[in-house]
Amino acid sequence: MEFKQIVMERYATKKFDKRQIPQQKLDELLEITRHAPSSFNIEPWKIIVISKQATKEKLSPATWNQPQITSCSHLLVFCANTDIKGNIDLLENEMLAKGAKQEDIKDYIQMMRGFEKGMTDEQRLSWAQRQTFLAQNETQFTGHKSRQTR
Repeated sequence: MEFKQIVMERYATKKFDKRQIPQQKLDELLEITRHAPSSFNIEPWKIIVISKQATKEKLSPATWNQPQITSCSHLLVFCANTDIKGNIDLLENEMLAKGAKQEDIKDYIQMMRGFEKGMTDEQRLSWAQRQTFLAQNETQFTGHKSRQTR
């Protein structure tokens, strides 16, 4: 399927048919989302998967009682992670564990640390939210239309 076709056929689902997405498909969706682009590739988000109906019902008022919140198989809650320094540390450790040499990644790590150091708490939140939005969009484009009703 061409990207243009995906975009043109996309629509907002207001209610789901309550069929459960198989765990394998959910895992696949989360893996695709994990590869969503983010600045510096540090993925400053956490995704909470909620499948318990009681929990979805408790969250519903916070979403203005939108029916898709309680009729979905799994509710994915995207949370912006403002611990940018911690995410940079994780990426550096991962790069080293995969065989990168410290001297080869030093400038890149320093550039990221300089970016993070100059930010206020409000800027960290705003930046992390924008990165999280990229992951949310990645998930929307890989959704399962066959499980949705308009």
